[in-house]
Amino acid sequence: LFYSRRIGRPPQGAGLAFAAGPYADVPENTEILGAAKLTGRTASGYTVGMLDAVTRRETAEVETDASERISQPVEPLANNLIARAKRDLRGGNIVLGGLVTSVDRRLDDPGLKSLLPNSARTLGTDADFYWLNHAYHLYTAVSASRVTGDSLAIARLEQSPARYFQRPDRRVSGGLFSNGYNTAATSLAGYGAITRLSKQSGKWQGDLNAAAISPGFETNDLGFLRIADWRWVNGTFGPVFTKPTRFYRNAQMLLGAEKQWNYDGDATGADATAFVESQLLNYWQVVLLASHSFEAISDRLTRGGPDVRTPAANVALAQVSTDPRRHIVLNTTISASATEDGGSNSSVDLSASIRPAPNVQLTLGPGYSHSTTMSQYVTEIADPTAATFYGSRYVFAHLQQKQLYMTVRGAVTFTPSLSLDVFAQPLIASGDYTEFEEYAAPRQQRKLVYGKDVGTVTTSGAAGSLQYTIDPDGPGPASAFTLDNPNFNFRSLRGTGVLRWEWRPGSTAYLVWTQTRSDVAPLGDLSFSRDRSALFAAPADNIFVLKISYWFGM
Repeated sequence: LFYSRRIGRPPQGAGLAFAAGPYADVPENTEILGAAKLTGRTASGYTVGMLDAVTRRETAEVETDASERISQPVEPLANNLIARAKRDLRGGNIVLGGLVTSVDRRLDDPGLKSLLPNSARTLGTDADFYWLNHAYHLYTAVSASRVTGDSLAIARLEQSPARYFQRPDRRVSGGLFSNGYNTAATSLAGYGAITRLSKQSGKWQGDLNAAAISPGFETNDLGFLRIADWRWVNGTFGPVFTKPTRFYRNAQMLLGAEKQWNYDGDATGADATAFVESQLLNYWQVVLLASHSFEAISDRLTRGGPDVRTPAANVALAQVSTDPRRHIVLNTTISASATEDGGSNSSVDLSASIRPAPNVQLTLGPGYSHSTTMSQYVTEIADPTAATFYGSRYVFAHLQQKQLYMTVRGAVTFTPSLSLDVFAQPLIASGDYTEFEEYAAPRQQRKLVYGKDVGTVTTSGAAGSLQYTIDPDGPGPASAFTLDNPNFNFRSLRGTGVLRWEWRPGSTAYLVWTQTRSDVAPLGDLSFSRDRSALFAAPADNIFVLKISYWFGM
């Protein structure tokens, strides 16, 4: 319900500025005008915390097509409030809690009014129960949310990837937490609930979990919500071996299964997993995992269109780490997966952690992944002849992706009060789209490839400006449409350095340097020599920040 990075985040109306003209100077973050935090514990056993922050109204300077300079509001004045309370009972064996969050915005710009809710509230309660010396634990939590605002802002939430109210084949339910698609609505309400029962000591350990998030639940104004319209059950169980043998020092084996549904009752996911983890006699750590995902219904693959079926898949993973007590520690992770329709993914990550001196640590490691996706969404094309899909064609493609990256971390402690941390991560990624296609019918897995199974495909233009003209039914009544080449080649570099100096007890200064650079090209392949040169030739953004905190003793 609370995600601290929401306060002071980049302005949410940046798109309004870029829509107003070809050039815009948008603030990188929303300024926090002031904030206050109160935390503590009362003599009667209550633990309380409260945070209130006011963020500024931000504007962007825009140059229009007519070469005029205008100011476009990109973030409204807002107040953000979080309050939390807990109570320990029976020596900590029962813990009861509650949480309230509230966001209020002053929306005086029409663009922002159509983009953001003017208020967002959440209320949650939770409880922990322990018994038999904390061997057993029951956790449960329930929360409710309500956002209000202009009908355009609420419609944007209804259409968001978290819920897709506009799906033409969804079943609508009414009541207080209605999931009906209503473009005139000025509020959205929902609930979430989760419970977990676990046995967390002894030879046999495991847990049972269940959760539900109603379609209208929304917490992204001050929290973090990736998916709504979701129900889930999960269970894991297995033995834990803590007594060393001639093969290992300790080991754990788990079997688990889970299943997910939406509020239509469709099974949107199910899998079974086997997991083994062990520390060997030489202190090496070994992890093995195997998982099978069953065929399911996807209510999100068409990005708001009808449901389709997804294939079964198998996943395997192995991880080996050497003795962590040594000056050099190596770690290797290898994973592979395959889907029933021919898709696949394989990746390998290598890392080495080196401690040449007690006060110096260096970690570096490359990684590479290669995946083939057989159902990559491309776009939606309006077509009244596509009656099976309610007047739209949902275009998919096969996508081959490659990623090559390197992670470097370094830490040096000069003195107990002076240290330096550095981080760098270059990345090269490519994507090659082939075999444009559409599903044969809703709730099916079979697809029809344009130019092979149905219709025709013609290409035009050079590699950098390639276009595909697709006639989905050849001589039939459907109109042809054109797609730009979606292939991509992306290169990026992120680097950070932090010098920390505690110049007196409780008082600290931080000097932070951050560099980012990126480049993109309409190429579908990955060439290390070419892409490395393009990455370091890309312009860099360098940011320097000095932060000083001073401790006042009272």
